[in-house]
Amino acid sequence: QRVLINGASGGVGTFAVQIAKAFGAEVTAVCSTRNVELARSLGADHVIDYSASDFREEVLKLTGGRGVDRVYDPVGGDVFTQSLRCMAVGGRICPIGFASGTIPQIPANILLVKTLAVMGFNYGYYVGWSPHDARFEEAERTFALAERIRGWCEQGLCRPHVDRTFALPEAPQAMRALLERSVTGRV
Repeated sequence: QRVLINGASGGVGTFAVQIAKAFGAEVTAVCSTRNVELARSLGADHVIDYSASDFREEVLKLTGGRGVDRVYDPVGGDVFTQSLRCMAVGGRICPIGFASGTIPQIPANILLVKTLAVMGFNYGYYVGWSPHDARFEEAERTFALAERIRGWCEQGLCRPHVDRTFALPEAPQAMRALLERSVTGRV
């Protein structure tokens, strides 16, 4: 399957690229100019610099007009909406956050015309940080996936990308680096 990963140079995005590759997907990573080489080094088959081109058009060119089967989106806003427009019929999009600061209003007409599914993901649901605590009812599935990912890490298929490390008294500087978007991967 073809997977589009928005925010591919962020802490979760860098891991998403690697996990998609471990599953055998053809990965298109979307990131800024300064992070193109990082996305390639993580295994992305295609990297689109969103600041240099219309990523929707680039995705459609890469897929011969078909679009991608899956989209991982931690960005939200216009990126989410444009992602819907470059999906293949029957695709699935997974919003996991709104780093852009804008929660998108999903245009139902696109979902209808392309038979798309939107599947949100709230990690807190699985670890007890959400109003609905599914730790116990989903434990078997959660642990199985965690073991699979651990195995990929042991095989070197997935590795966290740590940009820099701060001492606890430097927490304000670490937060500033995150807010300034001068970080790739984890802090």
